[in-house]
Formats: sequence, structure tokens, C-alpha cells
Amino acid sequence: SHYTFNLRDISKVFQGMSQATPKTVLAKEDLLRLWAHESKRVFSDRLVETKDTDWFHEQLCEQLVEGFKTTWEKVTNTTEQRVLYGDFMKEEGTEYEVMADMTALIEKLQTSLEDYNAVSKTPMELVLFPFAVEHVCRTLRIIKQPFGNALLVGVGGSGRQSLTRLACSMADYDLFGIELSKSYDMNAWREDLKKVLRMAGEKCSSTVFLFVDTQVKDEAMAE
Repeated sequence: SHYTFNLRDISKVFQGMSQATPKTVLAKEDLLRLWAHESKRVFSDRLVETKDTDWFHEQLCEQLVEGFKTTWEKVTNTTEQRVLYGDFMKEEGTEYEVMADMTALIEKLQTSLEDYNAVSKTPMELVLFPFAVEHVCRTLRIIKQPFGNALLVGVGGSGRQSLTRLACSMADYDLFGIELSKSYDMNAWREDLKKVLRMAGEKCSSTVFLFVDTQVKDEAMAE
């Protein structure tokens, strides 16, 4: 189902672009780079095979040439397919801007991980290599948008939960997850849903609900 696209996805591209301000979009290349990034996040991130993501990147490059008379290299200042945006690199502001320096980005996330471990009862030992850093940035972008949600696909032990916890910590969001037991049933599930809804609505708390596929004891829980 994550390979199904419709017009709502196009609106999500512009929703993502609206996070930027005129301070960070000063030239044509800035706007096109932002558009390319949001297009990759909305469409390319849902593709699971390398040949599909490569195909999408080729289509994006063609549109830059045919529609805007420029190239990917001129817009992004790199030949790599990776382009990342975020609002957490500068302490003094929250501007949604391009993050081109991977070394600085890794250092920032490492500091955030240390801050998380300093207060958490369950510290995490994460190796923040570029691919993991990209996932944290993607998750941060999603949870900061209204009604943001993500289906994280991967093998067990690949760090999906840990990276989500780090992203929530960086966004200063509350993380809620169910505690599974032998007696956990649909009534307990409904009570947990009430709790997380109260956290977000009644207490006006920015909240992320982390739900793992192994916790699905009844198909109705995922419907």
C-alpha cells in the first residue's frame, strides 16, 4: 500500500515546503532544492528497492533540466542523491534549512544522543553513520508536521525504534508506547488509545505513538 500515490501526496510536498521561510529561500536554486527535497521525502522515501529510488532520482533530474533549465548539481552543489533539511542545527533559531555538512550533522545528533542517554532509564548505544542520520532527519520532519505518520519498514534490530526515540527527544516530544503482557486485550488497547489521545488533546502535549508490528495481538488493533 505504500506504493500507492494520489493527489494528497502532491499537497504534502507543498506542506513540507511551507516549513521554510523567506530567510532561507533567497534564490531560484534555494526554492528548487527545497522542492526536490520534499519530493524525495514524500515519494522516494516510500520506495524500498534501489532501482526504484534511482529511477525517481533520474526523473527528478530530468524535470530540473526540462522544466527549470538547471541541473541537480547546480541546485544541490553535490553529485550525491542525498539532500536533507531540518530546523535543529542552530541553537539560536528554528529555521527549516538545508543541512549539507554531514560531519556537522553527525556531531549534532551525537550530542543529542548523549543528552538523551543522560536522562533516560534505558540509554541507547547507537552508531550514527550517514544512513542512520538520514532516517532521524526524515522522522523528525514527519513528526513535526500536522497528522504526521510513518510506516518504518525493515528487519528486526535495524534501529527503527531507537532512531524514532532519538528523533522524539530532539523534537522535545513525548513518546507513548504500549506495554504488552499475556493479559493484554482489546479493552487494554482501547484504554491505551484513550491515554495517548488525552496526552495529545487534553494536556496539549506534542506526542508520538510508537506501535510495533510484534505488538499486534488482534488484527482489529491495526484497523
